[in-house]
Amino acid sequence: LTLGKLVGLLVAGFAAILSDRYGRTWPMAVTIVSHMILMYYMTKNLNFVSLAVIVSLYNFTWNLGLAYLLGLIATTDSGGRLAVLIPVAQVVGTGGGPVVAGSLATSHGYSAIIYLAAVSCGVALILYGLFVLGLRRRS
Repeated sequence: LTLGKLVGLLVAGFAAILSDRYGRTWPMAVTIVSHMILMYYMTKNLNFVSLAVIVSLYNFTWNLGLAYLLGLIATTDSGGRLAVLIPVAQVVGTGGGPVVAGSLATSHGYSAIIYLAAVSCGVALILYGLFVLGLRRRS
């Protein structure tokens, strides 16, 4: 996990390079799809090295996606109404996530947590696509 956090530190410069070259739309979508793929591999029986690589890639893409998400919010939320809810969402996720994960692990095993996260990413990808389409229609 520490290695994953260290790899995540490389994200800030990488996000700037990607956004200069590809804009903000595609890197965010690729990040969400990457999460789904990496979660699939997390459900496999992995050795230590494989797990370390997958967790590092996951943390890298998590931080990359977060940079794009916060940038997107800052760009589209001129009044700041949505931006002030970011800490609320983080607290709800930090507090509620372990409750949901514990319930799932108890009743369905640890893989159920990963599957729920993957499905949530799929829903997020659909919502993100709708959001981008809405932005393009406005401009």
